[in-house]
Amino acid sequence: MWKASIRSAALLACLGLGACASGPSTPSGTAARAKAPPKAEAEFKQAVVALQNGRDDDAQRLLLDLTHQYPKLAGPFTNLGLLYLKEGKLPKAQQALLQATTARPDDAVAYNQLGVVYRKLGKFKQAQQAYEQALKLKPNYADAHLNLGILYDVYFNDLAQALVHYEKYETLTANPDKMVAKWIIDLKRRVKKQQTKAAS
Repeated sequence: MWKASIRSAALLACLGLGACASGPSTPSGTAARAKAPPKAEAEFKQAVVALQNGRDDDAQRLLLDLTHQYPKLAGPFTNLGLLYLKEGKLPKAQQALLQATTARPDDAVAYNQLGVVYRKLGKFKQAQQAYEQALKLKPNYADAHLNLGILYDVYFNDLAQALVHYEKYETLTANPDKMVAKWIIDLKRRVKKQQTKAAS
């Protein structure tokens, strides 16, 4: 599941200075952002292919090179952050993902993954802010809803909010997750128990 998540995010983390075609549109009155150079696009595609084929070392080398050559492109930083996260190099992952959000403030993928890094570092409030920013940019971003639900459930003990995000996640996914479905059933029971206890 983790490898699938990395590969999916790699494809979602587009290269350019502007938003992806599937991402939020540029606000009216804002000048269109510059297109990435063809050489950068070609090298980025090579890195994505390397990720898809499990050649993480090759992908990391290509992405690092891209971040040095084109520091204003978000995609290489986002995918580099994903690789560092996969390897457990959390400070490096945080740095790369922060650079991605600086280069492209509408990168919902980078914010979601930054939230994961913050959660693993024990920075729960910052994780919440990162997930919420991802959802502000892309309200129907299923993974961000799931991650925020886990944060509310496990770390904040806010069962009602956790339930909201788990249920939203379920409605947004084509193939329902059996584990999340069990969590929802359990949370509904726990919320009901809390309400009964509060009323007595």
